[in-house]
Amino acid sequence: MTDIHKKAIIGASGAILVILFVVGVMIFMGGMKDEFHRSSMQSDYFEVDRALNLKKMCDHNRDGEACLATARYYLEGRHVQEDRKKAAHYLARSCSFNNSDGCFHLGTFWFQEGESRGSSNNKRAERHFNKSCDLGNSEGCKMLEKMESL
Repeated sequence: MTDIHKKAIIGASGAILVILFVVGVMIFMGGMKDEFHRSSMQSDYFEVDRALNLKKMCDHNRDGEACLATARYYLEGRHVQEDRKKAAHYLARSCSFNNSDGCFHLGTFWFQEGESRGSSNNKRAERHFNKSCDLGNSEGCKMLEKMESL
């Protein structure tokens, strides 16, 4: 085999590796199952990866803190389209995993200041504030006191 043939094989192998790398990146980007996204080249890739990892920890490891953090991404619309329904879902998961802050925030999600204590939203809020208080969150206890005056 001559030097020209060796160089051609090495060059072709390098080109194939580059093509495989590009195709792999395209598959990864297109195959992301979540709606978390890198909207521009200026996006913080580490923050998006962190968001994806937190969502996975919530979904697979039953991690209440991760569920609460995921809910915040949906509430704030950071790296994902703002979605209050999904935020409520992840707050509820956080609370179901006995995260007192998740229960408190789910209570504030449902709480309606102008409505009576017996309204359906405020009944939900009271239930979550109660669990938050039981789990040791003093803010949840304060909200229960506030609701008693309604």
